[in-house]
Formats: sequence, structure tokens, C-alpha cells
Amino acid sequence: MSKHPQTISPRVIIIAYAVLFAVAWVWCALDGRSLFDQRGDFNFALGIAIALGGALAIGVASRLLARLPAFGDLSHEFRTVLGDLSTTEITTLALASGIAEEAFFRGAMQPALGLIPTSAIFGLLHIGPTRKFLWWTASALILGFALGLVAELAGNVAGAMLAHFTINYFNLHEIMKTGETNA
Repeated sequence: MSKHPQTISPRVIIIAYAVLFAVAWVWCALDGRSLFDQRGDFNFALGIAIALGGALAIGVASRLLARLPAFGDLSHEFRTVLGDLSTTEITTLALASGIAEEAFFRGAMQPALGLIPTSAIFGLLHIGPTRKFLWWTASALILGFALGLVAELAGNVAGAMLAHFTINYFNLHEIMKTGETNA
């Protein structure tokens, strides 16, 4: 992987996600709740069906929005921060972010604070280092709400995790393609 002076090591990102997952696990344990089963009627199939539908809709919307110049700039900015990622690194980062962020925000925080406050916090924590990342913040706010709805409808975070992984996996691949065409 070629390193740019501003790149962030995938290992550092994965460690941060492991810590976030552990915090979510402890938060739920202290509250006497299951991290994965929000209502006590774990329905994995429903969560997956909702996730696939949501991921498909969000994926189509992402591809349409990616045609806007601001999103092209954002992809270039992400490429600068992430550097060149292999398919293995993309898969690992997408899995780590999808599992850890959903465990924390939808599994631990949302049952404690509610859908709207959790979605707002999720969006605000996706503020990037420059103004070009404002599109990312806005989309994270909307996606946080959508992922929260997936978790609410399914009664568990499995579907939200799958949707989050899917979105990040394909977006990271697109970001890497952007760097190839802009090089």
C-alpha cells in the first residue's frame, strides 16, 4: 500500500473499531441488555431482508449522488486520507466499521437515547478534516437515521450491520477507482 503523508493506517482504524465494539458490549452489559437482540425476539431473517432492501436503495442513491461534482471531490479527499487500499483492506475496514459502528450506535446508544438523538450524534461524528467532507456528514446523518430504522424494524442490529458493511464496501471500492481515474 502506498502511503501519502496524510494517510491513516488501516490497522489503527481497525483497533479503534475494536475499542468501539468493546465499549458497546460493556454499555449493553451494564444496562442488562443484549447488544444484538433489541426486543428479545431476535429475527435474523427479517433484519437481513430489511438490510438488503435498504442497502440496495442506499447503493443506488449513492451511485446517483456520486455523479455530482462535490461527491467526486469527496472521493478524491477520502483517497488522499486512506491511500491505496487492497481488496482485503477494503473488506476488513468495511466489516470493522459496519459491525463496530452499528453495535455502538444502534445496539448500545439508540436504545438508551432514541433514534433521532443517536442519528444526530452519528452524523456529527462523521465530520471530516475539511469543508469538502460536509457531504459525508450530511449523508451520515441521513444514513444513520435509515440504519436506525432498520434496527428498529428488525428488533436487532444484524440488518443494520449488513447494510453498513455493504455501503462501506462498495463506497470504498468506488473511492479507490476515483483515485485511479484522477491519477
